[in-house]
Amino acid sequence: MAKEDSPNNPPPNSEAQTPANASMTPSASHEGALIDDSERQSNNQIQTANELAREFRAAEKWAIGTNIGLAVIGIFALCIYYGQLTVMRGQLEQIIKQYPELQKSAKAANSAAIIADSTLKASQQQFRNEQRPYIWLTPGVALSNNPMGATSLSGLASGKIGLTINIYGMNGGHSPAIEVMHTNIVRIFDTTEIAKKEVQNYVPKYGIGEDSAPNTGFYLPTPLPAIEVTDTLMDDIKNDRKRIYFLARVQYRDIFMPRIDAPYETAFCARVRSEGMPLASCEADIKQSWVK
Repeated sequence: MAKEDSPNNPPPNSEAQTPANASMTPSASHEGALIDDSERQSNNQIQTANELAREFRAAEKWAIGTNIGLAVIGIFALCIYYGQLTVMRGQLEQIIKQYPELQKSAKAANSAAIIADSTLKASQQQFRNEQRPYIWLTPGVALSNNPMGATSLSGLASGKIGLTINIYGMNGGHSPAIEVMHTNIVRIFDTTEIAKKEVQNYVPKYGIGEDSAPNTGFYLPTPLPAIEVTDTLMDDIKNDRKRIYFLARVQYRDIFMPRIDAPYETAFCARVRSEGMPLASCEADIKQSWVK
């Protein structure tokens, strides 16, 4: 027992209490550290929230300022556009007021242009008509060796001279005729009804084209044998039982531009008669569309 009470050996109760006290002290400090950590975390969260709130407020202010600036700029632009619109509206009103006068002016200008164009075309056509070539076909009855001689049918009969004809083409215009094409002389000799139908159905056959200067001419080919003039022939012609026709045509163009669509044409149609000059016009016996 004395050994147990030795001062070097603490009593059992004290040994039992020392671990309890030692264990209680660290527990209290650990709880304090946990409390401090939670407070620090709470403070950090509060500070972060405050920072975010400040940033949001700054961004909100910046956005509001930007929107205000844009609004001011928009208002300024609207003022400018309104001013321009007012000016344009005034100009439009002036144009509307002036429209009747402008329309009258436009119509007058258009009428003047039409008149000027018509006048120019008329002047061009007048010049063309005055300066264009004109080819005439002139007939003559052959008497002996005189190709342009003329006599009555009775004179041919008394002189026992055959009836034949020549046709002379003459450019009586002021400018050359180009692409001049003519037919041979065609003779129709038959009973009255048949001869008239042949004349109406005549279709010209043109030769090769050539040019003809002003005041120059040419003869149309006459590959026809002479007709013997007898009393019987004269009586048939006088009483219109038979007819003799001579037909020819010539077509040509002028040198002016623009080029005309259809060429000029000169038609020749002559009928032999028993009294007076031996040849008379036969335009009444042919179609009007044939004569140009």
